[in-house]
Amino acid sequence: MNSITETAPEKSVGNLPEATPELRLALHCRRSHLRFWLVLVLGLIADLWTKNWADLTLKGRPPQVIIENALSFHYSTNKGALFGMGQQLTWLFVTASLAAVLFVLYVFAKSTTGQRSFHVALGMILAGALGNLYDRIFNGGEVRDFIKIELHIGDFELWPWIFNVADMLLVCGVSILMLNIWFSRKHPGTREGEQPAV
Repeated sequence: MNSITETAPEKSVGNLPEATPELRLALHCRRSHLRFWLVLVLGLIADLWTKNWADLTLKGRPPQVIIENALSFHYSTNKGALFGMGQQLTWLFVTASLAAVLFVLYVFAKSTTGQRSFHVALGMILAGALGNLYDRIFNGGEVRDFIKIELHIGDFELWPWIFNVADMLLVCGVSILMLNIWFSRKHPGTREGEQPAV
């Protein structure tokens, strides 16, 4: 009596399921690179150009009112961090900025192609960090600021700080990251790498 042994057909390599496109690493995706680097380059150009414009047109002159009781251009420099915090700690901020640059690049390399708003946020953060880092290295440790929000409730000033485009990019980028984190916790069933509903 002959025994017949049936064997399951082997799966060919070509029949194996491919990785979901949204779960591929952004490091190997041209569109992810384009999104990240385009935001970074445009943000950095906008910051450095507006700072140079402020040097030429605002430095040593009275503030320019753009919108009455709302917005003015007021040239100022500071050696601190965001909104003038931590004066006289230039070396610390240069070190922290360099570490932040490396960290952002690392996070981008580990992200996935589906995290589109995440890449935009990283580009904005890196542009802001590099813009202020440029000033700390090439402008005697002083960051150039010129945007002033003129909002008051009686004698109370709602926004006492003077800031620049780099600060705006940092705040917007961090806000988008926070929204990404919030939505990922709000919807824990979302697979890693999928685009959060931002």
